[in-house]
Amino acid sequence: MLIIIIAILPAMTAGYLFNRRFYINGEEIIISHTPFGIERISVARKTIYKKFSFSGSHQEFLVGDSKCEVDYYFKQLGLSVGITVRKDGKILYSDK
Repeated sequence: MLIIIIAILPAMTAGYLFNRRFYINGEEIIISHTPFGIERISVARKTIYKKFSFSGSHQEFLVGDSKCEVDYYFKQLGLSVGITVRKDGKILYSDK
């Protein structure tokens, strides 16, 4: 039983662990998610958002004069987490 859990654990966590990097208005934005459900958004190396969630979430923040939005959502039958990043309503990046 323990061997099965050890074999399955890396496959399950791969879809939940990510660290995406973007540049908006010259500022570095890092969006991450851990296998333990911690969502984090950092702007210029300062964490502006950190939350525990297994159901996805929506976060809005400002970078300079631009309104940015990040949607965390589940994909592939809940086996991984994806994000959509918008700047002033226009999609910059999406895992969909």
